[in-house]
Amino acid sequence: MPSINDGLFAARAGIQSHGTAIAVLGDNIANQNTVGFKAARADFVDLLAGSLGGGGATSTGSGSSAGKITRILTQGTFESTGRGLDLGIDGNGFFTLQNESGNTYYTRAGNLQVDPSGNLLDQNGYYVMGYPTGGAGTLERLNVN
Repeated sequence: MPSINDGLFAARAGIQSHGTAIAVLGDNIANQNTVGFKAARADFVDLLAGSLGGGGATSTGSGSSAGKITRILTQGTFESTGRGLDLGIDGNGFFTLQNESGNTYYTRAGNLQVDPSGNLLDQNGYYVMGYPTGGAGTLERLNVN
């Protein structure tokens, strides 16, 4: 038999999951005009109680939870910036980046720059990686010299 505590716990779980959804929405709004930003959404799941239908007894649910945050990878619009090193990806794909430690990252932000050695860098100073001419070989730093 459900008690008032069951109702309070379910309500608390619902408030927490909606708090997560509001945080995701706030992040979407705050970052909508940043380069390469991709929106997200909170996916909700039901929290089930311990037993369902065992011996004819049923139990009420325990509320909801934000199960996962799903990134929305739809194509954005292209805008001319007047800079020759600002690039956009039409369709699927990411720029492959690498930091000084050799860690690999992926982004769709194409506001690039060149360092004094001629290496192509993203806005964080990570090296833009690519395949050598001819497409054979392994990823290497793109150099415009």
